[in-house]
Amino acid sequence: MTLRKFSFGAAVALAMLGTGPVDAADLDPALEDPVQDFSQMPVANVTFGSGWYVRGDFGGAQLYQANPFYKGTLSQNADSTFGSSAPGITLRPSHELGYVGGVGGGYAFTSHLRADVVIDYHMPVHSNASGKPFRCINGYGPVQTTTTFNTTTSSADPTYGSCTGAYQANLQSYDALVNGYYDLGTWYNVTPYIGAGVGLSFGHYQTSATYTQADGSSYNISITNPASNQTYNIDYDRNASHTYYNFAYALMAGFAFPIYAHTSVDIGYRYLDLGTVLGTDLHEHEVRAGLRYMIDN
Repeated sequence: MTLRKFSFGAAVALAMLGTGPVDAADLDPALEDPVQDFSQMPVANVTFGSGWYVRGDFGGAQLYQANPFYKGTLSQNADSTFGSSAPGITLRPSHELGYVGGVGGGYAFTSHLRADVVIDYHMPVHSNASGKPFRCINGYGPVQTTTTFNTTTSSADPTYGSCTGAYQANLQSYDALVNGYYDLGTWYNVTPYIGAGVGLSFGHYQTSATYTQADGSSYNISITNPASNQTYNIDYDRNASHTYYNFAYALMAGFAFPIYAHTSVDIGYRYLDLGTVLGTDLHEHEVRAGLRYMIDN
């Protein structure tokens, strides 16, 4: 009994020793550790901000206004003897000197083509003008009685004085333009360019027209015809306030040169048409200087 147990155990031991160590190649591939080598995989080169830039500009501007012709309007029961409107105040064309400043950002598509969006603030414009003195009705004379063929009529002749009109206007304007540029090339680190832009001009204006008599009193009066006992109210003064939006366009030319890494000075001329406000075509001639900063060359 003991001999049989020993023989069986010895046989099992010899069988196990005969198999030897198990080679990894003999294992089921599904049981292997899936370790991969990433050292040879290509790495994508990601660039952030290439071609983008920001800018800021400031300059002097000459605003040309072909100012409107203003006329006050009488009330409906005004004396038809005088007419339905006051003599106009003719405002001569003016050339206002001021300033303009703006900020924006853009993108350089190639070494020659770029575009940006810019928002500008323009110096407020104040206009004043006075009209020539004109004859204005200021009352009626005594009643006159006329008898014709047994018919008696009463009348009163108007009396006149001298009046003057004054006009004031305040204009605040902005513009927002999309601009395109063509850089002509670079010589001695200087890059000249030409460009054009379209967009929106917007702002707010306030106007007033006041009329005064020769003694300085307001020409806002009520007069009564003693013959007909009819009262007339005469008031030429007018005020207006409005926010406007217009199509605007610009033409530009200038040059730029680098001063620091990613930073260039931009100096140029811009013609800007702001559209029509109160019957007046507004346009500017500007000389601007600013900085362009390339976020990433």
